Amino acid sequence: MPTDDPDTSATDDPTITAVTVGPPELTITKFGASQAQVGSVVTYTGTLTNVSQSTAHNVVLVDQVPPGMTFISSSHTAVYDPIGNTVTWYLGTVAPGVSIPGWVALLISDTVPNNTMLTDIFNLTWQNYLGDPLGPATASCDTTVYT
Repeated sequence: MPTDDPDTSATDDPTITAVTVGPPELTITKFGASQAQVGSVVTYTGTLTNVSQSTAHNVVLVDQVPPGMTFISSSHTAVYDPIGNTVTWYLGTVAPGVSIPGWVALLISDTVPNNTMLTDIFNLTWQNYLGDPLGPATASCDTTVYT
């Protein structure tokens, strides 16, 4: 059924309303053990969420593995870089309202001194539909190591 735009003299012409949608916005959480023993494996979990009404493109999550920890395994076929000691997830596009849970398992070296705090950090970046870089969003978790 046609509608009439009151701003024109023509009858039965459609009213056009512009809708503005903001850029995509992502959030990230991170959880893990607050304490662990040397030689043990700590699993850090997190969830990234698109809290906006726009699709995020080229979403990349990087875990910066702290010195004293070694990568063991992860969710979503992440890529481990032993030189940079990073774990990277290339997640592509994330639609509005979508959440993606994930995890990374790290081994605490036997050489980490007693009462050392290790901080594991997630760094999340993405782009809008034009390819403009957005973010980062970060989340971290501290684990105190005991011998």
